[in-house]
Amino acid sequence: MAFGLMLSLAAGAIGLTPLRLGVWGTSEAIGLTLHVGALLAALGLALAARAWPGAVASTLQAPVVLVPFALAVWSTLVAPAAEYPWLSVFGAPQTSEGALLFLDMAVWSAATMMLRDAVPAARVVAATALAASLAFALLFLGAATRIFFYPDWLAFFGLFTPAIVVGLGGGMAGGRDAAARWLWGAALAAGLVPLAMSRNLAAIAAVLLATPLAFGADRLMRRRPHLERWWRPAAVALAIVAPLLGLAFIWLLGASGFLATISSRMLAAKVALAGFGGAASRWLTGQGWGHDVLTLLRGLDHAGQTGLDQSWDLAARDYFHSHHGVLEALISAGIPGAVLFAALPVAAIIGAEPRYRALAAATALAYAATICFWFQSPASFAFQAIAFAALARRRAVPAWRPIAAALPPSGCALALAGAVAFLLPFGVAAQRQFVRTDVRLASAPEAACADFPAEAWRGDLGLARLYGSQIYGAESKARTEGWSPALLDRLAAFVCLAEQRSARDGAVYLLFWGLDLRGRLAHLGEFAGARARLATLFDNWSARLDAFGALAPGRSDVAVGYYGWAIAGGRRAEAIALGNRWLARRPDDPISLWFTGNAMLLDTDDAIARLGLQRMSRALALGVDRMIPVDPAMRRRLQAAGG
Repeated sequence: MAFGLMLSLAAGAIGLTPLRLGVWGTSEAIGLTLHVGALLAALGLALAARAWPGAVASTLQAPVVLVPFALAVWSTLVAPAAEYPWLSVFGAPQTSEGALLFLDMAVWSAATMMLRDAVPAARVVAATALAASLAFALLFLGAATRIFFYPDWLAFFGLFTPAIVVGLGGGMAGGRDAAARWLWGAALAAGLVPLAMSRNLAAIAAVLLATPLAFGADRLMRRRPHLERWWRPAAVALAIVAPLLGLAFIWLLGASGFLATISSRMLAAKVALAGFGGAASRWLTGQGWGHDVLTLLRGLDHAGQTGLDQSWDLAARDYFHSHHGVLEALISAGIPGAVLFAALPVAAIIGAEPRYRALAAATALAYAATICFWFQSPASFAFQAIAFAALARRRAVPAWRPIAAALPPSGCALALAGAVAFLLPFGVAAQRQFVRTDVRLASAPEAACADFPAEAWRGDLGLARLYGSQIYGAESKARTEGWSPALLDRLAAFVCLAEQRSARDGAVYLLFWGLDLRGRLAHLGEFAGARARLATLFDNWSARLDAFGALAPGRSDVAVGYYGWAIAGGRRAEAIALGNRWLARRPDDPISLWFTGNAMLLDTDDAIARLGLQRMSRALALGVDRMIPVDPAMRRRLQAAGG
């Protein structure tokens, strides 16, 4: 068990710059390492259950074990309702949040509670957490050694490590001896250094508020025993209210436009929740873990935005989390998932040993407030589970004897180990692209496509991300160095593979980047040198737009480049046909009305030209001028005609 916990705590080291693997080097391989660590801990737990069945039985009933386990079970049960069920099980590659990670957390919690009885091993785990937390923070000082892309992620290590050090490192002695003072000094350093390095204002403010509140309340209640009965209700209420207040704060401040980053999060949440209106079952099942970028890509119009408006950069970024833990759980696993996720800090409070209750409450409350504004690095989830469990108490006797009798503790522990062991090979196989940082190019690039593992199970997210990066990189290099044969070969290899996969899998993210490249080829001077080599992309532009439109009917802005190219190139009939198909899905789509009307306006048949004028007038009334530039002369003409 100890080795599994230590491996999980040190998993973030895989994200070191020299070691980074995979498309998402600071997360994907880390997540896989976490699963391996959880598997080892689960196997150790199963072995321990053979020798100490009573202890394991009481451990498995602890709230800090039951809540993440229930979240894992619920996420697995509703995964088939997601567009990509296995993506919901394994989670987004950037965060690993999914059913398997929550199962890992249950295993880490149970293993930690069992390991506390083996004091030397527990102290080694505490030392590992302390060393890892300080190392992650200090390594961030150098660009060549930093592990995480966002320094804000370091704050979570600062939140959880003190609880691990105190809970596993020897317990509290109230500072009465040198050992206790040393322990608290180490815990303080383990918390302050990552917090200071993170510059995460939300986390720092949460710690500064939660710590004196929890310890002050604990001291007051110890002095006035008649207030003891209010400890749990008050702490639990704060842990529940914090996410709600955080969400209200984000919504109100975001709507005011006071802070761009908060407004961006509010708009993204608006897009995600818009999908719940058309299907009541979404409130029960959610859309699935890891589907954020797909939801945003499809529903950008719900935020009143288009991909043509570069003022909201989130529309073109690798968006993978709502920045609010409970909201993310609601979006991903429905109301039950949100309730269970909100119960994670509650479990730490109600399950804490009396001597640890102040530290447990401070840690849980600070965490509940911080996740309102930031998501976690995959590496910090092990710290969270171990921290909550390090302060938890075990029941002396199983609370529910019938279940305890029917399910022996060794069987329960083996079931946990078996669940992780069963899912892990699928995870390794499905995520095997982590072993390479790039697609593999053929030796004869003009004749072959690039090679990349099949990932239809998660909507080709990895290939789409690489494809988008390659397009941006090629544009940047062509602007400064021109189109070398090697650069052309490389882009063509990506195009070949992406076109094959998008036609086969129908993945919206991959389709999007293929359409984006076509627009750049048609209209940007930087891509003039690549047009001849990639000219075949224009042949099926309309067909790919149809495929994209069927998946994202509100994203007609993606077709603007095609309309301009087709109308200018004498393909007016094709442009009108595409626009009519789009209008069949959305009769009041401003962009489709505008460009089909523009194409009709050029027709020699007066009736068709008048219909075109009517369509353009309708588009102007629907606000097309907020999406694309409208020529002042055309605006005056439409207004004169009654538009």
